[in-house]
Amino acid sequence: MFFIKFKAPQSTAERYWNRVEKWLDSLCLVTPFVLKLTGVINWSWWWVALSPIWLSVAVLVLLSPWWLSLARKGAERERAQSGSPAT
Repeated sequence: MFFIKFKAPQSTAERYWNRVEKWLDSLCLVTPFVLKLTGVINWSWWWVALSPIWLSVAVLVLLSPWWLSLARKGAERERAQSGSPAT
């Protein structure tokens, strides 16, 4: 799992994403181990150990449309507040 931060969050979408990211990181890291130890899944320990990587990618892909719509709404709101025309 990795973190990339380029600047402090400015928009609402960025602030929401930073909050969600913390929860998703924890969830993606812990869930496979809990499922393996409770016997819900019987994957090899290699799959369990590597699963946070591919689970993070899968969650990112699934949440991208939501995150992009929040970013678009935030950009439109900022544009409306500054009075500049839409591009």
